[in-house]
Amino acid sequence: ARARAHARAPRRPADRPTAATGSWWPLVVALLLAAAVLAVVLTPGLWRRHQYSRRAGLARAGGDGAAAAAWDEVLAASRDHGVPVPPGDTVRAAADRITERHGLSGRPAEALRELAGRVEASWYGGMLPEPGTLDGPVDEVRTAIAAGGTSLRARVLPASVVPEAVRRGRRPSDDDPT
Repeated sequence: ARARAHARAPRRPADRPTAATGSWWPLVVALLLAAAVLAVVLTPGLWRRHQYSRRAGLARAGGDGAAAAAWDEVLAASRDHGVPVPPGDTVRAAADRITERHGLSGRPAEALRELAGRVEASWYGGMLPEPGTLDGPVDEVRTAIAAGGTSLRARVLPASVVPEAVRRGRRPSDDDPT
């Protein structure tokens, strides 16, 4: 009888689960969600910095591939700041477009012309750049382009690494007319 009485005894308040002693799963789920959102937001910017570092290293080293890396970096910087260059543009036409649309003048415009000339000489004349000859002009042009202002959106979702459809909140299939 004593065992039955004990079995029917009401729970004491200390025996009830409270918020502090309750399940910790909601906190874990919230932290995982926050980490996932943070990773999605930071990944494009980190990838863009990685691309810059890789391209800058190739350009600085000179030789085969240096001109392409330097030129790709200038095109990416321009695109990130709102001026994409159509793939059909020649090096000179792209340089003119970048100069005009970003309002480059003085030394940055000269650096871009110099870079365009070295890229053409490498691609069409087989004159590979010497080590350390491309990174200066690339940095001057990038700095001048960025001086026009960088939006938070350009930092978080750089156009050079994030497809336009994603930046505009559409699925790539939304652009497909079929």
